[in-house]
Amino acid sequence: MRKSQKNAVVMFNTDDVFAAACAAQRINGKYARSTEYVFDDTTAETKIVCEANKSLVRKLLTDPDMNNLVTAADKQESQTVRAYYQCKIMDILSNSANEFTKLAVSMASKEEIPSNDAYSLAIIASLPQCYVRGLERDIKNEAKMDAMIVSQHFGNVGDKVNGECEIIDSRYSTNWNTWYISAKFNKNMILFSYKSELEVGRKYPFSGTVKSHRDNNITQLNRVKIK
Repeated sequence: MRKSQKNAVVMFNTDDVFAAACAAQRINGKYARSTEYVFDDTTAETKIVCEANKSLVRKLLTDPDMNNLVTAADKQESQTVRAYYQCKIMDILSNSANEFTKLAVSMASKEEIPSNDAYSLAIIASLPQCYVRGLERDIKNEAKMDAMIVSQHFGNVGDKVNGECEIIDSRYSTNWNTWYISAKFNKNMILFSYKSELEVGRKYPFSGTVKSHRDNNITQLNRVKIK
């Protein structure tokens, strides 16, 4: 890192910031958006039980006593996380990226981050956990795309269906208070709502009724029962 003579602002190397973010994620075991406290009845003191990742990142970058807490494994993981978001430039070019992804790509593309840019540091602090979720989402989307290539509509509306399906995705809808399940039935894609989450990758015996034929060769079912 080096100092800007004009503003006396420390410039953090972006690789170092990503490494500190991965270290903070490992140390906390999660992403803490804000610092968590607990009141100790014995000492009548309020103690920190989990420091906000963004605060921990800054300490790891600036406190000499904490620099050695960033491990080689953290640095290796940080390169994976940064490369993941650098590659998301393709989503921006295809107009499929949301605003957060655009921010993440911007952070991953910078060479340095100013120490007074608290917003950028906070975004990067969240990226190790976002990377894990994003990778899971990408895998699910890829599985959907692969399944839709060979999928065909089947049955007529009202037909009974039973057999075994393999769960590709399970998403909760707050609007409808239900889980929407994408699954593969034989070689065909099916979609149905269910009362609880179903494990992705697991196969379930089921029965249901054809409700409609949707775009992308997806057959929607209703009255689905998992056996």
